[in-house]
Amino acid sequence: AVNLAAALAREGSRVVLVDADFAGPNVAELCGLDGAYGAADVLAGRRTVHEVLLRGPIGIQVLPANRNRVEPADCTPAQERLIVQLQSLGAHADYVLVDAGSGNGRTMRRFWDAADAVLLIVQPDSVAVMDAYTLVKLTCDDGPPRAAIAVVVNGADDEATARDVQERL
Repeated sequence: AVNLAAALAREGSRVVLVDADFAGPNVAELCGLDGAYGAADVLAGRRTVHEVLLRGPIGIQVLPANRNRVEPADCTPAQERLIVQLQSLGAHADYVLVDAGSGNGRTMRRFWDAADAVLLIVQPDSVAVMDAYTLVKLTCDDGPPRAAIAVVVNGADDEATARDVQERL
C-alpha cells in the first residue's frame, strides 16, 4: 500500500493512505511517522479524519492506525463514520487507498462496498493464498461487492508462480 501510494504521488496524484489494519498496523512506521492519533480515534468519534491526517513522504497524506486500540469487531458499528469521512476527501485527493489488512468478512465487506476498486495483494505461499481465499469467501458471502476484485501476487519468484496463485484464487 505504501509503495502504491508513493508511485501514485510521484506521478503527481494527491494520495491519502489509510492504515485500517488494526491487528498489524505499519503504514506510519514505514512512512517514518509517529502520530498521537489514528483511525481508532476517528472510529470512536474523538477526532475527524482531517484532524488525524499526517504529512508523509512525497506529499502522501497518512491516516495511521492505532495498534491495539480497537478490535476488528468494534470497527463495524463506527466504520460508517470513517468511510463517510474518507469519501468526503474526494475534493482533496485523487486516490484514497485503504490498507485493511486481512480483517474479518463484515468489516472488509463494508470497505469493499465503499470502494471504486479492490486490490487484493497476496503472497504466493500456501497459507497466504488460503487466507486470501477465506477472506474473499467470507466477504462475498452475500454476493459480489460493488467493485471488481483484482489480485496482485507480491513476492512471486516468477510469472508462472504468480499466474498459478491468481488462477487458484
